[in-house]
Amino acid sequence: MAVAFSVGTAWSAEIKIQRAKTGEKATVGILYVDGKRICETFELPNRTPYKWIASGKTHDAYIRTDGKRGWRIELKDTAPLEHVQIHTGNVQEQTEGCTLVGYKADANKGISDSINAREALKKAVEASASKKITVEFTQEP
Repeated sequence: MAVAFSVGTAWSAEIKIQRAKTGEKATVGILYVDGKRICETFELPNRTPYKWIASGKTHDAYIRTDGKRGWRIELKDTAPLEHVQIHTGNVQEQTEGCTLVGYKADANKGISDSINAREALKKAVEASASKKITVEFTQEP
């Protein structure tokens, strides 16, 4: 069962994922909520056979709590990719094309402390008093 926030409000939790460094196994970055740094990110590199969510486009998103991953954020309108999420995990094999959250991200090894990072993200999203969630991926300037 997916739990979605209403889209009909001007208030939103704005999540920005700023991609910073690409290594052999992954790209790492920083995740912000409403301009505040929350944690680091780890996702597959943007090269065949993997594909990224394009930088610069803002996606509406919603909270999911079903299944074994528990609380996570799923992006809308990501075709041709499906079920792109921000969730817990520590190594490349756990990304499944999604973005992992944690601390001490290493583009060649993985990311640590994913559960605590997810809780920090959840707290930040809930504290925004928002009814809408947006996610934007950017490249480091």
